[in-house]
Amino acid sequence: MMTRGYVVITKGTVERVAYLESDAYLSYYGLEILKRAFTLEFPDWVKKLREKNIKDHGKKNDPCRGFELYWIRPDERVKKRHKEWHYAEYGYLFDFNKQTLKVYHYGKLLFAIREWEVEKYTFIFANEDVLYDAISYDSEKLKNMFDFTKTMRIAAKEDTQTLKAMVDKIKENPPVYLDDEERHCIAAGHRSGYECYSKRLRKEGKQPLQFIVAHERYGWRVLLQTPYIRVTAIKHATNKYDTFSSEKTAVQAIRQLYHEKGSQLFRLAEVFNDYEDYYKKGIVSFSNYLNYLDKMYEKEPWYTFNGNCSVETIRHNGYYALDALVKKFKEEQEKNKNEKC
Repeated sequence: MMTRGYVVITKGTVERVAYLESDAYLSYYGLEILKRAFTLEFPDWVKKLREKNIKDHGKKNDPCRGFELYWIRPDERVKKRHKEWHYAEYGYLFDFNKQTLKVYHYGKLLFAIREWEVEKYTFIFANEDVLYDAISYDSEKLKNMFDFTKTMRIAAKEDTQTLKAMVDKIKENPPVYLDDEERHCIAAGHRSGYECYSKRLRKEGKQPLQFIVAHERYGWRVLLQTPYIRVTAIKHATNKYDTFSSEKTAVQAIRQLYHEKGSQLFRLAEVFNDYEDYYKKGIVSFSNYLNYLDKMYEKEPWYTFNGNCSVETIRHNGYYALDALVKKFKEEQEKNKNEKC
């Protein structure tokens, strides 16, 4: 990943600096720096990185040329001169005199690490993504509530055993996410005044289920994207048009549906995935899949969305797709026959 930053050693002033032109995040270069920062080899390691910078970019284009500490950490003087100053994504600053490794993220201090804390921070760095979910995730809203900086600062206050327990818990039961009203992934049919957004319900290890929130004449409708057509997913209790007053309330309705029918929704996502896979395999495989739907439902039912995703409906639409496969097969046979002639 093109996550960039700088690693710096100071002894009152800047002694060594090198540019991290990719993978500067905690779980890669962060770990490399953490395990070396308090050792005698660290200055030589930074020196070699800098030499590689010059070799790759040349002296004129050296990314460390003219380096100042305000590239990675806040400086009030810079704020006054530059209202829209942009900090490096990551800054790893080792203060030799204080024997402290400070880590900055877009100019914000994440950690100030002492040597006796290396074990705990090694765990934090290695598990940054999992800890982000473990600390920030809200199971009611199906989203992460904190930004990365706040989450890492919270992690820094916990002891290693507590952090390990957090990681184990979230790995045992991965979070479920739903794209909310703040995330706009445009779906087919989107146009000015009639917005159309994809809202994916997803969980690690599960097939995602795609909802569509569409702005129509009478409000916001919640649709489900099936392999064959979009269908109304949620009927409004009091609105005869089955629409909601806003995108936010439409998303809330999807969220509520998940809390009531979560396992059945992910089961339906598996059925849709099988539908597409068997279709790609050809006539025989797809035909067998359609015939087997009854037994699949008996073994593990899925949510049918008021019959829009029942066995009968999926099979009915599948037969149209099957006819198209058969027609295509016959056309190819006829074409091959004519070519031979």
